[in-house]
Amino acid sequence: MNAPAIVPLARRLTDSLNAGARLLIQPKEFCFPDNSIPPADIYAFTDRGLKRDDNQDSFLAATLHVWRRGDVRSFAALLVADGMGGGRGGDLAAAAAVETAFFHVTRGILAHNSEATPDFSPIVRQAVEAADAEVRRIAAEKRYTDMGTTLVMGVVSQDRLTIGNMGDSRLYKSRNGRISASGAPGAGVSDACRLVQETEDHSLVGEIVKSGMIDKAQARTHKLRSAITRAVGQGDSPTPDIFVRSLAAGETAMLCTDGVHGVMNDAELEAVMQKTPDLRVAAGRIMQTVLSREAPDNFTLVLYRAVAAPSTPDYVRLPAGSEGKVILRVRLFGETASEFEIHVREEPPA
Repeated sequence: MNAPAIVPLARRLTDSLNAGARLLIQPKEFCFPDNSIPPADIYAFTDRGLKRDDNQDSFLAATLHVWRRGDVRSFAALLVADGMGGGRGGDLAAAAAVETAFFHVTRGILAHNSEATPDFSPIVRQAVEAADAEVRRIAAEKRYTDMGTTLVMGVVSQDRLTIGNMGDSRLYKSRNGRISASGAPGAGVSDACRLVQETEDHSLVGEIVKSGMIDKAQARTHKLRSAITRAVGQGDSPTPDIFVRSLAAGETAMLCTDGVHGVMNDAELEAVMQKTPDLRVAAGRIMQTVLSREAPDNFTLVLYRAVAAPSTPDYVRLPAGSEGKVILRVRLFGETASEFEIHVREEPPA
């Protein structure tokens, strides 16, 4: 499936917040003027591929901007899932995991009301656990067996990237160099820039690679490459890997399913990113390469480049009666961008 439809998603998110939350979907009603929103460089897509009848991948890429008592803080949430279970099972599992985890992260962002940079590790862990519970609930209700999904996610807060992962969908990050946006000061690519896989594949082949018996090139064609050892909605309990990396302005995070990294190796992905600083163009080249190699599986890609936030955010136009309210502006990214605002009554400190 594609990124969630914005209006149903926005309504479900609003309903999941506290009583009295108000959803605004018309730009003329927004309190955040566009020039108060820090720039973001994100591009994402999903494709059915050439051999599958349906698409059981799902993704969500969003920036979240929170106004609270005159202070504006910005975050990003990046999620990719690859469903399994046959029929509608994989489709439902991936979509449910992405949406549930995103809602949980959003509530965590809204609950954070101190000046310190939040530690998102507990929030990301709880988001994966919530996604796991929701996938299991749907599987029981629909009587789907073997229903589950991979899930890889990244939450960006200032210069920190908190990562959660179950399965073999991956998150890569540029290191030791920065990929500058085309046309920006210093545009171009450092020869030292490297794209490094940050997540560990939770698969039988991943375990064999880790043991040193085969290398990553051999793993890509191994007969057990699709056997997952950890997945959301499967096994006894969710056991995600949770960790934090730095993400400085100009550095890039890439999230993808095995429909991408199973067709293009790390060196090929790195070469595209080094030679193509524009994320939309880079994503297009990756898509064309996968399609040219017969795209045997669904494939999904999310690209995010950290952009330096302005030192002083512009004004936020507040409506009458905004006292005690928190204003959340969400911008969703795919092949196009869309956005909405939610006004939430601020909960008193515990």
